[in-house]
Amino acid sequence: MEFLNLWKDAALVLTDSGGLQEETTALGVPCLTLRENTERPITIEEGTNALAGRDPVRIIAEAAKALRATRGVRRDNGLHVLFLTRLYV
Repeated sequence: MEFLNLWKDAALVLTDSGGLQEETTALGVPCLTLRENTERPITIEEGTNALAGRDPVRIIAEAAKALRATRGVRRDNGLHVLFLTRLYV
């Protein structure tokens, strides 16, 4: 449960963990998977996860895209979304 508290209010989670992909999808938290494929395709289909690969330029681009998409979503961490969007856009 302690780990769940770390990402339940996150603006974005970056991971290579299949389990974390599922948990962020259940919580509705945007997720970037730092791999070229996933064994959890439902997370991609649900729109809560995107494959970013391992290229730093692609990861930053995908993170900025995900953060822009969440910019209008009001969450407890709304200020973090705005701040991070300004950093990467």
